Amino acid sequence: MKYKIELDTNFKNSVKNEFLKEFDIHSALFENPDFRDFITKYRYENMLEKSFQYLESEKSSEVTISHNTDPERMFYSEMSRRPDLIALPLRCLNSVKQNAHTMKVSTIGCRTEAEIFSLVNAGFNPKNISGYDLFTNSPLIDLGDITEMNVKDDVFDITVCGWVLEFVTDLNLAASELLRITKNGGLIAIGGMHHPNSLNIDEYSKRKKHQDRKWYCSLDSVKELFQINDYDIVFKSDIDSLDLDKRGDVVIIFKVNK
Repeated sequence: MKYKIELDTNFKNSVKNEFLKEFDIHSALFENPDFRDFITKYRYENMLEKSFQYLESEKSSEVTISHNTDPERMFYSEMSRRPDLIALPLRCLNSVKQNAHTMKVSTIGCRTEAEIFSLVNAGFNPKNISGYDLFTNSPLIDLGDITEMNVKDDVFDITVCGWVLEFVTDLNLAASELLRITKNGGLIAIGGMHHPNSLNIDEYSKRKKHQDRKWYCSLDSVKELFQINDYDIVFKSDIDSLDLDKRGDVVIIFKVNK
């Protein structure tokens, strides 16, 4: 079942054009994550707070929307630094450095504009960045269900999906959609959270109301889900054996071979 409140088209276009104008004038400032945090929250509080649209998915965790639209979680401290864990490694890849200005990029489950701004900082043209989530209050982010994307095949050179798959209950369908919308030879970047080995994961999930969570990010879990080989991986940041009992972030970027 879907719930949707349409944004006024003129309002949506004016806000998007305002951002593009801001970027043209202040592009160097987007290198600063503190500025990106500030502009994300400022735009929300002054232009976008009352403009939410929602799309309910039966294949996502029951708490996905409530969990991720909580302002304290949306605008947590240093919110621009987590998407940088994906965007900055992408920026270092030679194929991206050479072609970022023309590449079409999608970011799935991006939650706030901070993830868009992180990709802008990585060198991608904001006009070529498409954001999707089950909820949006931004003209830079469209409604989209990771398990049923309203996108044609082979559209994007790069697909980013950071800290999202943990909230999906049909993982195989989500993975097939990410592969479908990404061009052959393109890149998919996955990010997720490693939880300490000593953590009682059942109690943790109950406390966080994530009892329907089925997946936890690791190099092996990404390889298994997407059926990729080691030679397809162009960047990986997994958890070292000495840090298995510490909370940490996992990032894997791999090439799509269809």
